[in-house]
Amino acid sequence: MNAVCFDIESTNLYADTATIIGYGLLHLNGKFQCAFVKENPEEGEKQLIEQCVRQLSKHECIVTFNGSGFDFPMLISRALKHEIDLSPISDISYIDLWLVIKDNLLLTRNSLDNAAKFFGIEKKTELSGKDVPNLYVKAMQGDRKALRKIKQHLKDDLQATLQLYLKLKPIIGPSYVFSVF
Repeated sequence: MNAVCFDIESTNLYADTATIIGYGLLHLNGKFQCAFVKENPEEGEKQLIEQCVRQLSKHECIVTFNGSGFDFPMLISRALKHEIDLSPISDISYIDLWLVIKDNLLLTRNSLDNAAKFFGIEKKTELSGKDVPNLYVKAMQGDRKALRKIKQHLKDDLQATLQLYLKLKPIIGPSYVFSVF
């Protein structure tokens, strides 16, 4: 199966007030790709989303962590705002590992970090998504270290998602495979 792990970064959690500032893909072979808006967030976001849709359309299945609750609603909302054609990803399947964990495991919290910790998956950064907006402001002001931190956080989350996918794969049945829309 031609699958890829997918995650986005944004300025906040709500599409009516947020901007998508970056996305990342981690292929099952370990190849990492990411892109960020580096100038003029409003104009850059449209180009970023168009690029993201093109990249996602190359895959049969997208693996996310909370993709049904955040990544896809944010991507779809912001794409519609910019009048971007989403038809290239309409038939692509996705698996949301958060749903798999919520329905099948009995953890104190169903977060990516907690699930990774449960399975002994180490993460390199201590950042959370809440840290990204402030780091992005610094990155837009020329702080290269801040952008590197965001990229590392994105890569870290995607690597944890991939490792969780490999651990959970034996219990992922057809009821956990959805269409993007």
